[in-house]
Amino acid sequence: ENLKTCRSAFRFFGGSDVAALELDDDILKFFHSKIGGKDLVVEDVEEAYETATKMVIPRKCKWVLMWSARQSLEGTRRQAGITENYAVWYSYSRLPKVGVQFQEFIRGLGYQALNPGMKGYLTSPLAAFSGMGEHGRMSSPTITPKYGVTNRAMWAMITDLPLLPTPPIDFGAYKFCKTC
Repeated sequence: ENLKTCRSAFRFFGGSDVAALELDDDILKFFHSKIGGKDLVVEDVEEAYETATKMVIPRKCKWVLMWSARQSLEGTRRQAGITENYAVWYSYSRLPKVGVQFQEFIRGLGYQALNPGMKGYLTSPLAAFSGMGEHGRMSSPTITPKYGVTNRAMWAMITDLPLLPTPPIDFGAYKFCKTC
């Protein structure tokens, strides 16, 4: 029920697909140990906090919530070059808006939602492990069954809201990429 609520909220705020992972020691390896020059650490505390040298995740924050922002297919098809890539820009520009709105939504429910920022984690492995899609051979985008690589940005948020993890999927994209 919690994941369905989060999915509905993200879509209302402008996100597309939503998935979840359990945050264990293996998944934590996909988060950078330093973010903005600060150590990322997990401690036995009630609330997340940040000092001049570290960002602290409470141990009770055991879930990673993944969401994406759909990139315009028509905009992508018609971009002429790097300066005309508004479809990519618009997809990425939604991160702060959707993320902050969702953080406030979760806080209103009485839980924490921590946003380590786009440069705080490895997107493709988290997206693949959460079942949002598969990693392909075309650099960094995760390939999704619904939107291909136009589901541009996959973002992660750490939370203490209990979530049912979504399993990884295999829809044949990686196998196809081996021969393409």
